[in-house]
Amino acid sequence: AALTKGLKNPNPCKEIIKRYRELGGEIITVGSDAHTPSAVASNLDKATEILLACDFKYYTVFEHRVAEYKKL
Repeated sequence: AALTKGLKNPNPCKEIIKRYRELGGEIITVGSDAHTPSAVASNLDKATEILLACDFKYYTVFEHRVAEYKKL
């Protein structure tokens, strides 16, 4: 939502995402905080760029409370 609203950084910011990864974080999800159908999946291309820059190889989705890793 932060990027959609014109802010320069996502929430959390790239530095926090990167630090999470450095500390061993692997499970990360991405959302657009959409309040209208046209906003669904907005800026997901930028989210992918940020995750790759922070050394993530996968993002996570949950199906029936089970984590599934999707390659970036």
